[in-house]
Amino acid sequence: MVHTTIIVTITGGNAGVNYATGGGGIDNAGGVMKIIACTICNNSSVQDSGGILNSGTMAIVASTVSGNQATFINQNLTAAGGGISNSGTLIIASSTISDNSAFFGGGISDSDSGRVTIVASTISDNSAAYFGGGIFTQQAPSSWMMIIASTISGNGDPEDGGGIENDGTLTVLFTTISGNTAAKGGGIDNGGQLTITASTITDNYAINTAIGGGIYNSGSLVITISSIRHNSASRGGGIAYLASAPTTVPTLVASDVSDNIGGDIVAL
Repeated sequence: MVHTTIIVTITGGNAGVNYATGGGGIDNAGGVMKIIACTICNNSSVQDSGGILNSGTMAIVASTVSGNQATFINQNLTAAGGGISNSGTLIIASSTISDNSAFFGGGISDSDSGRVTIVASTISDNSAAYFGGGIFTQQAPSSWMMIIASTISGNGDPEDGGGIENDGTLTVLFTTISGNTAAKGGGIDNGGQLTITASTITDNYAINTAIGGGIYNSGSLVITISSIRHNSASRGGGIAYLASAPTTVPTLVASDVSDNIGGDIVAL
């Protein structure tokens, strides 16, 4: 028996105003799909991903995913990834993920064995009811995310990780994280493994309990040749880290952490 992999390519399409229990706009349940120059907007779901649900292999190129919602009726904890929910292999390039919402992972949620690469893209103005306004990465042995030459801005939630909530393995390169808000970790809340290189974290804000305007760290954090400036919080405007475990002390190499309100680097 010969098994053939079918590759579906959608170019110049528009998936809008649809509703489903998962993947309101597109549901790729294990196949190979390319989405090129498309708009996925104003879709909704009562479970994972109002916009795109991917458990296969997917490339999103020069596209917009906007205004989608994974509804969180009765505190539905499975309502993840307002724009995109991924548990497969996903590449996002030259695209915009904006104005989406979910219980967690307003823009993008990555879970299980998911592997995500984001290149030259914008993740902006997304929101979560709980954590990970822009991006949420869950802890899983084989999952990881890499963000390259992108912008994470204007995202928010009332709890943790306004820009990014990382509980997995995350690498950030040549990226700007700015103008995000949350109670803990306005820019990034890191409880996993985080490496930041040649990037800028600026003008993020910790609200309410106000811990870690730029970054709150309770995991492993290495920052190289990067700038963390002009962020604000009551404690740890630049970086706040959990001092009870020696592994949570940030490692900084040739980086500038300065001019943050509430202290540049604060141990809690």
